[in-house]
Amino acid sequence: MRTVILCRDLKSLMSHIRLPPEHVQLLVLHESPESCLIRAFCERRGLSEELPRAELFRSRSGRFRSEYVSAIGRLNIEFGSREWWAMPLSTKNPISSELCLDIFSLVLIVDLIRNLNGCLVVVTDRDVLGMEVAAWGRTEGVAIVNAVRPAWTWSHIHTRLSFLPILYLAARSVWFKLRTGRRNIGSPAGGAASMVMITLVHPHSITSEGRFRDTYFGELEEWLGRETPPVVVAGVIQGQSLPLVQAFQENQNAVRRISIDAGLELHDIFRNTWEALRGFLACRFLKVSSEIGGVSIGNLVRHAVKDAHASGEVFRSLYIYRCARRLASEAPTARYLYPYENRAWEKMLLLGVRSVSRRARMIGYQHASITASHTNFVFAENEAEITPLPDVIVAFGEVTRDRLIQDGHPQALLRVGCALRQPKTGALAIRSSREEARPRILVALGARVTEYLRVLCFLNDAIGAGHDWEIRIRPHPTLPLEKAIRLLPEGQTRFSYSLSKGAVGRDLEWAGVVLYASSTLGMEAVGAGIPAVYLDLGEILPTDPMEGWTAFKWIARQPSELAPVLSEIGELSDALYEQKQRQGRSYVDAYMAPVNEKSLRVFIEA
Repeated sequence: MRTVILCRDLKSLMSHIRLPPEHVQLLVLHESPESCLIRAFCERRGLSEELPRAELFRSRSGRFRSEYVSAIGRLNIEFGSREWWAMPLSTKNPISSELCLDIFSLVLIVDLIRNLNGCLVVVTDRDVLGMEVAAWGRTEGVAIVNAVRPAWTWSHIHTRLSFLPILYLAARSVWFKLRTGRRNIGSPAGGAASMVMITLVHPHSITSEGRFRDTYFGELEEWLGRETPPVVVAGVIQGQSLPLVQAFQENQNAVRRISIDAGLELHDIFRNTWEALRGFLACRFLKVSSEIGGVSIGNLVRHAVKDAHASGEVFRSLYIYRCARRLASEAPTARYLYPYENRAWEKMLLLGVRSVSRRARMIGYQHASITASHTNFVFAENEAEITPLPDVIVAFGEVTRDRLIQDGHPQALLRVGCALRQPKTGALAIRSSREEARPRILVALGARVTEYLRVLCFLNDAIGAGHDWEIRIRPHPTLPLEKAIRLLPEGQTRFSYSLSKGAVGRDLEWAGVVLYASSTLGMEAVGAGIPAVYLDLGEILPTDPMEGWTAFKWIARQPSELAPVLSEIGELSDALYEQKQRQGRSYVDAYMAPVNEKSLRVFIEA
């Protein structure tokens, strides 16, 4: 007999599990303090088998990636329009939308149920996933107990069931406009700017001294200001923060910095609000037919569409569209440069500028490493032909250029530029000294709490009493480590560590080896002659920027593999170690092209 229970906490599980106990297969999709309680309960019963999540994910990852890209690509071809491109789901990015995770989980659970004999317990906090599995069970005649009920909090209500976020964002936009006023967004000289550079302004774009430093373009602003004045830099201000816009607009030298919405009128905001509300109501009637692995995903897509509207994401995208129209009207130029990741706001920027100036040349800068999880860069068959794309894409380096072409980008669009965010990549001296007896391990974390948790749990299991490792953790600038520590089952790690508070260069000088799960810091380490170890956490889609290359990089897929990997690195002969260092530098120079006069000129000649 097959029994399937989906739950998010121990209380809901105990109220539905059968007694006397039967054999239970446990699948934990989302780690949390509650999942630890459920795991302990099942272990005490003695008849439970926890399914290896990481192995299940790895075994299905490649095929799912291809099917997912094809499915969403077909939807993009079918529904492609300004309103459709305004939604994050159209980008296929698994970070900007939960759709990828929900679809993968649904297909995996259905596959497990089809081969089930006994009881399957799935731990998840995604109520929409619970509803979809239950709906599939009804059509297939399989009894599904869905105990993943919606958390009826104020946050859940206003993001899922109402249009309050749209009204809130509209009111905030009006407030921001009234506080900042309307400003001329053209060049200081009153003529056409030679280039308009659009960038994103976050809190970490402002240094401790209160100065703006572009986290996407580095020092390109100053170089352009000297080479091709006048230049205008338009900032997309995160959260429409007044302190951010003030810091962004201070200390201007050879360029003019303005908020991208500086030229917006109040009636633009009101019209944008009306379109967002109209879309919120109309999306309820959208009909979607799509499937992966014989499992219908139409309901999940419709939910993602509703969520994109109700959460205000569509409002934000359409807002950028109207800002782009004003920008193209009041700061006319033949060239626009922006950071390229094929996101929703970028498509709105392209559509907005081109609706005013069809001759404008749009240049996208692909500014960071690419992994298999960056499905936003991957096109299905014929999808690139209907997708709003720039006229030119300046790539990070040769490696990323080749990956973009391989993933469906037209080759004629691509140019090789340089790594503006790592301007000293090619200038770093390869380390000559080897690791000392006591390994100094630098752990580089990405920008997700889930990655923090999995890396910390990985290290908890990998570092035993017999290991004398000195560990330093470098969190992502936008995410404090404490946020993840509080979510650990014990509320703390089982190993000692120090917390990095200095510059990247100092951490690399200190480190003997770098552990990473997605961070580009692993690649920077290789370029500096420091061995890197990729922690394969068994994600739905691999997160290794150096996937497929192992000359000076090692992989640990299980906690038990970390110690042998570190021993293998330590046992390399000096000659082989130096050879691998040189191979690493060559690879990184091709991946992150060094900044020089020739590579900088690509941005004005593209």
